[in-house]
Amino acid sequence: MGANVFHFSPKKMWMNDPNGLVFYKGEYHLFYQHNPNDIVWGPMHWGHALSQDLLTWEHLPIVMEPDEIGGIYSGSAVVDWKDTSGFFDGKEGLIALFTHHRENGQVQSLAYSKDKGRTWIKYNGNPVIQNPGKQDFRDPKLFWHEDSQKWVTLIVYGDRIRFYVSQNLMDWDYTGEFGDKDGCHDGVWECPELFELHVNGDVENKKWVLKVDVGNAYAGGSGGQYYIGHFDGKTFINENPPEQILWLDYSKDFYASQTWSNVLDQSTGKPRMIWIAWMNNWQYANDIPATEYRGTMSCPRELSLKNTKDGIRLFQNPISEISSLRRILRKEPVVKPYNQSIIEIEYLHEARTNFDIPEKVKALEVNCCVKVNHSSEIGFRIRYGNEDHLTVGYNKNSGNLFLDRRASGHVDFNPKFSGKFEVPVLLESKTLHFQILTDKNSVEVFVERGRYVLSSLVFPKDRITSLECYAPDGNSEFLEFEIYQLEK
Repeated sequence: MGANVFHFSPKKMWMNDPNGLVFYKGEYHLFYQHNPNDIVWGPMHWGHALSQDLLTWEHLPIVMEPDEIGGIYSGSAVVDWKDTSGFFDGKEGLIALFTHHRENGQVQSLAYSKDKGRTWIKYNGNPVIQNPGKQDFRDPKLFWHEDSQKWVTLIVYGDRIRFYVSQNLMDWDYTGEFGDKDGCHDGVWECPELFELHVNGDVENKKWVLKVDVGNAYAGGSGGQYYIGHFDGKTFINENPPEQILWLDYSKDFYASQTWSNVLDQSTGKPRMIWIAWMNNWQYANDIPATEYRGTMSCPRELSLKNTKDGIRLFQNPISEISSLRRILRKEPVVKPYNQSIIEIEYLHEARTNFDIPEKVKALEVNCCVKVNHSSEIGFRIRYGNEDHLTVGYNKNSGNLFLDRRASGHVDFNPKFSGKFEVPVLLESKTLHFQILTDKNSVEVFVERGRYVLSSLVFPKDRITSLECYAPDGNSEFLEFEIYQLEK
């Protein structure tokens, strides 16, 4: 794996889930599951990185390593503003609640930092939440619930979620459980999330979103599902039918997403809900082509709730800060694919337009609206050298949006990697809006301004050499077409 332009990766060795995401005193903290001794999963530590813009990261030393209680699994972090824990002599500080992994049942433990997250002290009374009876009891998500004036944590327990509350972060009471009959149960649940958002930005209309990951998701293997409903301070109430499954991503590489706590919009003072995920899948995570490091995070994404024809849905979009990396390569009001050389048999009878990408370009952003009322299929091919390509498109006959990485380069390192991933799209109009981000080893596709997302690893043998717009039977238009180079 080569160096990414704007996606976070460790300097070396293994990385998986993001942990302990918190914004404090102008710094975004990213902790992560880390094996410092190998490029495959192993004894878990918490790696650490800092950023001021979520795009450029400073690598810091490991903050927590395995101890006599167990390995350091996933967890979350918050600012203890009122020193409810008593660790900070009446001032404020950072608290982490994390899973200690041991063979006789996972437990939850505390750590705290008095130096802005540089070093962490494990609480000498750990664990603070004992295992209730199942080995899989992990990944606590911690937050302050303003209405009840209590700390809340949700923890996965097999294939459901348990809720606990506390006044001091050390003494916890069990309050309820969710998930017995709701959503997908095809595998152990992991990495829960719970947060509140305004619907369509309406301050009078708020909903809670509960997210949890599952072992066999929409595209196969690791993935995430979410629910929309109400949280009463004790448990979550799903407002949709229990059998309805709402997926976060329709490709294979978006897992263990976690939001940053304590993030406010600098212009409005209102909370921003931003998360990041591990771009990988446990079906092949230990096998992806790597030498120095193995593991990449997604682009950070801002979350919102919007009304759609099929109900309230979660939208994900790249953070606005991504615009600071843009260098314009092409900007056209309308692009019409046209018939080109019939010598290339692959494209006989196909209308297409090709844009060469300069050699210096390592990462791209593509933005455009595409008319879908004429051609049977429209899409984009990202070409890597003369042989490899990845295709993103919409097929009018099937009504499916798709990402096809079967010819994208190195795809045979694991039989579960290669594939074409599709999702039915409920059209709101006669156009589809595409935003595509590419980096050294990733492609992230946001359609209908974040309503549908497909996140994919890619391991090409060459650099990006061209971008093609295509329509097999012509008569399609790519509107407001923009190609940007992304660079720091």
